[in-house]
Amino acid sequence: MADLVRAIHASNLPSHHKETLVDKWIAQARGAGPKALAKIGVHGMQGVHAVTEAGSALVIGGAAGAVHATIGLDHGKVPTDLALGGLLALLSIYKADAPAARQAGVIGSQLLTVFSFRKVYDFTAGHRKAKGLPVGGGFAGEDAWSAPGMYGEDPQAALAQLARSLHPT
Repeated sequence: MADLVRAIHASNLPSHHKETLVDKWIAQARGAGPKALAKIGVHGMQGVHAVTEAGSALVIGGAAGAVHATIGLDHGKVPTDLALGGLLALLSIYKADAPAARQAGVIGSQLLTVFSFRKVYDFTAGHRKAKGLPVGGGFAGEDAWSAPGMYGEDPQAALAQLARSLHPT
C-alpha cells in the first residue's frame, strides 16, 4: 500500500491528479468501491478536501489567535507559529508515507500563514504609523490610544481633547 502511494507521489503527474489517484485507491481499498466514487466524482472529492482543509484552517487559525491573545506567539528568538509550522511542514516531507503526513503539511502551512500575516501586518502598520498614516485594519483588544498615528493623530493629544470635552473649564 505504502509503495503504491510513494510511486504515485514520486511520479511526474500534477499534484491534484496524484491526490485524486491516491484518494480513489484508498477508497477502493477500504471497500467504498468504484460505484461510490463514480457518484461523487472528482468535484465531490475536491469538495471533501476543500471542506476538510477549510475546517482545519478555522480550527488552527482560531487556536493560534487564542494562544496569541492569551500568552503571545513570540517567545524567544523564533516565533512559535513559525517554529511549529516549519517543523510540521518538514516532518510531512520527511515522513511522507505516514498516514498523517498530508494533514501535518496542511497544518504547518496554516501556521506559517498565521506567522506571515502577523509579521507583514506589524511591518506595514508600523511604517504607516511612522508616516502618520492611518492603519486600515485593527484587532479586537487593540487600544487606539497606545498606537501613535493609528488614526492619523497623536494619542496624547486625542486623549487630552477627549478629557477637555468631557470636563469643559
